[in-house]
Amino acid sequence: MRRRLHPRILALAALLTIAFTPFPLNAEVLDRGDEEGQRPDPDERPFVVLLGGLASIERDATAADFADRGLLGLRIGFSKERRLAEDETVRRFSARNLFVERSSSEPADASEEEIETSAWRFGLSDTDGEGYRIGTGALTVIGTHAGAMGWSFIDLEEDRLEETDPNAYRRIDPFLDHVRFGTSWRGGLRISPHRNLAVQADYQRAILFPATKGLDLILSNALEAIALAAIDPFLAEVAERAPRAVPVLGFLFRGGILYGLYELRQENMHWPLDTAPPLSDDSFRFGIEVVF
Repeated sequence: MRRRLHPRILALAALLTIAFTPFPLNAEVLDRGDEEGQRPDPDERPFVVLLGGLASIERDATAADFADRGLLGLRIGFSKERRLAEDETVRRFSARNLFVERSSSEPADASEEEIETSAWRFGLSDTDGEGYRIGTGALTVIGTHAGAMGWSFIDLEEDRLEETDPNAYRRIDPFLDHVRFGTSWRGGLRISPHRNLAVQADYQRAILFPATKGLDLILSNALEAIALAAIDPFLAEVAERAPRAVPVLGFLFRGGILYGLYELRQENMHWPLDTAPPLSDDSFRFGIEVVF
């Protein structure tokens, strides 16, 4: 047990650092227009998001057919929206929150061939993005990207899976009967018609680790942070010359980088290192956000 304690402490310390470091890492570069205290909305505001959606274990990971799961969730945290550069119509958004999610497949909805599954997940999430204020009112449309770390507990019909597909059972077994650590990325849209209300829609890819190796996790996440930070100087220059292009370019570049990295992690959970494959879980979510 003593040998396992050290890497777990390293992993937790590294992920807490990453979780509370906003993306992009040098986001202040994009906020040059906010210098000298010229911020229309400088204070973070508490918010609550109620989530609903659909989740499923990535079927490429095994030959088994898992039933889709209905998802309900809650996010509680703080967010901030402010202008980007000197253009009042271009907005920057950031949020940090705790979350808890419950997902389960209904027996009535699962076919005879599908394996029923359920899961709990909780953790920390960090969201950033840019978008536009439309018109002279409060309507804003923000393209968001988020990283999260969380702990999951998955339950399924183990006896049935072992009987129908032994290979799939051996692949899934390390993730069962234990709370497992993992990370996730999501991209989506946040539409706010009013200062105190917003709706969200996003896609999320979560990966669950069969075991946590501290140094491997740190190196893999460092590569992700470097890749995201590398595009910041380019976006900062665009913000000075054509700020209205930043929301589109930022959403495409950051989303492309994160989607690509999580695809590469399908085979090696801490890519580019040669590590075990994770268990991947995809979900589509819709949420109603109340801002106080």
